[in-house]
Amino acid sequence: MRFFLSVFFYVFVATTWCHSQSFDSLIQEISTGLQTVETSKSSFAQSLIVQEVPVVEVSVKEISKKGKETIKKYQFNFADIDANTVHYKTSKDAIKVIVNTKKNQKLLKETVNSEKVSYQKQFNLIAKDISNARELVSSIKKIIKVSDKITESKLSLTSYDDRLDWLIKNVKNVTSPKAKFVQNLAENKEHPASVIFTKTVENKKGSIQKKYAFNLSKINSNSIEFKTKGSNLVVSFYTKRKLKMIKVSENGTQKNYSNLLDIECNSIEEARQIQRVLQDIVPLAEKEFEVSIPKIKSLVEGIEILNKKSLKINTDKTEISQKITGDCLIDFTQVLTTEKKKTDYEYQFNFKDINKQSIDIAISGRKVFVPFKTKAKSNFIKQLKDGELNYVNKISLACNSVGDAIICKSVLQQMVDFCKDEPIKTLLTFNSLIAEIKEVDYGNVSYNQKLEKLDDGIVKLTVLKRTSKKEEENIQEFKLSDIDPNSIKMKVSSKKVLVDFSTNYQEKIIKTYKDGQIKNYTNKVSVYCNSIENARKITTILKELTKDN
Repeated sequence: MRFFLSVFFYVFVATTWCHSQSFDSLIQEISTGLQTVETSKSSFAQSLIVQEVPVVEVSVKEISKKGKETIKKYQFNFADIDANTVHYKTSKDAIKVIVNTKKNQKLLKETVNSEKVSYQKQFNLIAKDISNARELVSSIKKIIKVSDKITESKLSLTSYDDRLDWLIKNVKNVTSPKAKFVQNLAENKEHPASVIFTKTVENKKGSIQKKYAFNLSKINSNSIEFKTKGSNLVVSFYTKRKLKMIKVSENGTQKNYSNLLDIECNSIEEARQIQRVLQDIVPLAEKEFEVSIPKIKSLVEGIEILNKKSLKINTDKTEISQKITGDCLIDFTQVLTTEKKKTDYEYQFNFKDINKQSIDIAISGRKVFVPFKTKAKSNFIKQLKDGELNYVNKISLACNSVGDAIICKSVLQQMVDFCKDEPIKTLLTFNSLIAEIKEVDYGNVSYNQKLEKLDDGIVKLTVLKRTSKKEEENIQEFKLSDIDPNSIKMKVSSKKVLVDFSTNYQEKIIKTYKDGQIKNYTNKVSVYCNSIENARKITTILKELTKDN
């Protein structure tokens, strides 16, 4: 191992030394080519110095015929120059060598007369003659390739921990003409792959401290860029899908979640390195965080984790208390308390009905949720809001943080998988069907139902409908062998749960009576149910009894 490291170190040093030698010789060529040039209106004295390989500073001192002196200095890395656009151009009595940055980014730090600082995407050198111009263009194109290799080999970080330590050490304070930025990056040990970035902006008006808590695995690595904002230089990035997953607080008070973050930088090179390390750490953070997500072995374990991560949520205006009980059939209570009122929600749903792909993370203002929906958006979730019954197709679990929400999302998805093949706990017999079809009371109307077997395979369904004003009896007689098993469906209509089914080929062969009077034959039957689970059992038994039709 020591031998391998020694060889690696030797190769790295030798390669860097080789690049530096080539870089030095090309710098000498360019420096020699930068001469004092006279035009009809001004004289130009030009020079080049190396600040830190491969960062250089080009100085262009212009003195007009009237004696006005302007000194422009450009600090940059030749690796940022677009070799394809380096060219010379005649402009009246001067030959200019035009140098542009890649993608026209403002990566040239320009200082005018040691005072005004800005970032530019182009600067010009003045050539003495056409031969001088061609030599400068050739040398600049060569040094760009060398600078690319030197820049690429500057960082030699190997692991997630190496990169995290590097970021913590290299996110530094920055002073600009208008403000001072005191910055700190620290590991958030409560959640794997998570950090807290603190930025305090100090200016003439005072100071504002902002804290940003986020998970490195949720950064969109393609969005990481360094750019200029006026005289400031920043590394900025968005979260994946631009979801607002960055928790923000200002002077200790929580603010709305954000999807964008800027890190102030002292130089292009500092920004470049932070950008590169961030780009490299994202996929490693994804693996780091993935390992930390619990793989549940039972529904009981899943419910324990969900309750632990979402028991009580506090924002500045709302307290949310939650509790989950059950197995595949879940009872979920949620109490929302504000200064003005308290709202109680009670939900009942079965993980069999949940669309796994719909489970997501949503952020609204300062609140984090894990919303999910039923398959086909069917209203199979029973909801009691302050005691009032309704059936809905979506529900949201509130969480304290994005990290908790990510874990809850994964656990919910695993619980859907656990329950998708869970057998219905009922005997698949005609007697079981009789037992499941019973009286149902919806408050303003009730249905007293009875199923019985007659001769010759005929079954009889009697439904006595009662309201405060009247009673109505409906009787239907049919054979199970005439029922289309594919037509048997659970459904919710307003606040009623039903199982509907129809005959094969929609034949109107179901004998019907209303209050003792013979009515037209029909092809459809509806059974009223007191819950989604009651409907599920009736549906399952009916499909078993008619499967050979």
